[in-house]
Amino acid sequence: MLNERTSTAASATVEALVVVLRGGISTLARQWVKDRLALLNEMQVGEVTERVQRFKQVAPAWTAEEAETFIKIWGEHHAHR
Repeated sequence: MLNERTSTAASATVEALVVVLRGGISTLARQWVKDRLALLNEMQVGEVTERVQRFKQVAPAWTAEEAETFIKIWGEHHAHR
């Protein structure tokens, strides 16, 4: 698509988001988290989704349903950028 954003968020933004997401799906209720999430491109969302589902010692791993919610929220906020 012509108007599709292909930019990527800074790697520090991705890492900070992963750290915050250790707090679980409820962290997505915070507006500043949604704002950071909106900066990610599709590839980065895939990477973050995989990482939160692999949490073990640092936090409980996210379920498939939680990962789907994460992607849905990203889509809603990314589209409004």
